[in-house]
Amino acid sequence: MTNGPTWNEYLSAFMGTDLFNHAYSGATANNTILPRAVPDVSEQIQEFHTSCTSFDDQETLYIIWTGVNDVHDIYVATSNITEQNILLDNIIESIANEMKRLPHEHLLVLGLAPIQHLPLFTQHLGTSDALSSLIDTFNDKLRALAQGVIRFIDTRRLFEKYFTLQDTDGFADITQACIRDFKQCLSSKFNYIWWDDWHPSTATHQLLAADLYDILHNTNLT
Repeated sequence: MTNGPTWNEYLSAFMGTDLFNHAYSGATANNTILPRAVPDVSEQIQEFHTSCTSFDDQETLYIIWTGVNDVHDIYVATSNITEQNILLDNIIESIANEMKRLPHEHLLVLGLAPIQHLPLFTQHLGTSDALSSLIDTFNDKLRALAQGVIRFIDTRRLFEKYFTLQDTDGFADITQACIRDFKQCLSSKFNYIWWDDWHPSTATHQLLAADLYDILHNTNLT
């Protein structure tokens, strides 16, 4: 949900490959733990296995990116650290189980972006050190799963870099949602980091895809 192509569409174009996207907006890792009205990651992977049966694993890149909705739901559900950690551990365990269903040699796992900077939090729900800590804990646990040949990408670090671009020739705004500041956003040619309260703009998606492409093709980047 943005104002143009998303990161996976850009990345597919950069790599010159076909894209098979089974992600659903608003999904969590596991609807049993954090219920949502759309298929969770388990159901998405099952959908992939059902519909895509002739893939060559050696020629296919598998990417999992989840956690925004999970961490959001945990954060708004309880402020009790113990309860948050129990839910987080259950989510991480669920992701670990789903990772087993994909070839590890070509599996890319993206960490959680710094969603405390989302307009959803900064303009509405409020942000806090507790939210930042929850994001760090999620990423640390996810990174720990990415052992051996599984590649973990620190998406939070990439977004933190994008936030600095407002001071150069980059984004015109790094805090407001474009659709809530539309006249100014339009005048900047939609050069906002956030499209709405939840989602990055297509300009941000393009930057992310370019960084992912570089990471995949440059062993000096992690």
